[in-house]
Amino acid sequence: MKRWLGMLLLLVTFHTQSALLTVEEERSKAAIYEKYDTASILIEINEIQNRRRNLQLEKKEKTRRLSESKEQYKQKIQELEVALLRSKRAEITNEVLSSSESSPQVLFQDLEDLATNISRLELNGASTNEQLTQLTAKLDGLKRSFKRTRSQKDSQLLALRELILERYTKEVSTVKTMDYKGSFRCGTRVSIHDCMGLVPLEKMVLVKAKKSLPVAKVAILEHSYISFSLDLNGNAKFAVNVRFTGTFSADINEQINQALGINAFEVVILSNRDDAEHFVNGDYIGKGKRVSITVSAGQNAFYSLAENKKESVVEMITDNQKLTFNF
Repeated sequence: MKRWLGMLLLLVTFHTQSALLTVEEERSKAAIYEKYDTASILIEINEIQNRRRNLQLEKKEKTRRLSESKEQYKQKIQELEVALLRSKRAEITNEVLSSSESSPQVLFQDLEDLATNISRLELNGASTNEQLTQLTAKLDGLKRSFKRTRSQKDSQLLALRELILERYTKEVSTVKTMDYKGSFRCGTRVSIHDCMGLVPLEKMVLVKAKKSLPVAKVAILEHSYISFSLDLNGNAKFAVNVRFTGTFSADINEQINQALGINAFEVVILSNRDDAEHFVNGDYIGKGKRVSITVSAGQNAFYSLAENKKESVVEMITDNQKLTFNF
């Protein structure tokens, strides 16, 4: 009875340990993600990029209008020179000027209005440049803050990974005892004694051990059969007590990295325009209909623009992914 209770306890232990991280390790991971949350920073990065893009478009429009106003001012100067000559000649010759021709007084007023408009556009342009400088500085600060926060989070997760790896090293290398019940076909011409030697205990124990530990193989130190029977058809049924140790799976680090979210993935950004410009976490990464980049797992900010249109999103990256921005 005690032996079967031991087997039941082992099965319960395997079931509760089937997750890669313990409950306490999951709590530690959650606390790190909460403390070093980057979502608000990434949202603000995209917002600042959007505001800066709007100002850049506004600056472009003001520059165009300023250029047009200065050109109009030059034309009005030329018109004024002609009007003044015509007016002077009319005084000498008593010529009557046509009512359709602009008088020097009207042209002087036009020049004054243009000069006022040019001055206003130049002041607005200077203000826009100052705002762009401030937004660029703020964006650079946010990018530094994001990278610093991400670095601190990764540092904490790496420290947690070492603790998890230390736990697994101890668990895997510790000698374990297992009560195993199974069946195996030996054949009709094999004795019970020989059949006991044919049972693939290592393989059977490994299959069961993998349910609770990331083991690549097991080494059986000793075993003793509790019961063993062989029927006339060569089928064996047995219960055995096994003591064994294990060795790590080769990809244990990758498994733990994935569980903690500190691995990296490829993100492909697709667009329907060749002139689309793409940014990730505030940094320019390329232009065109298809751009790919490797990013750390977790939240990342994506921002794409073409002409006057913009698309942005803060995405949780947990695997290789494709994002589409059509304009």
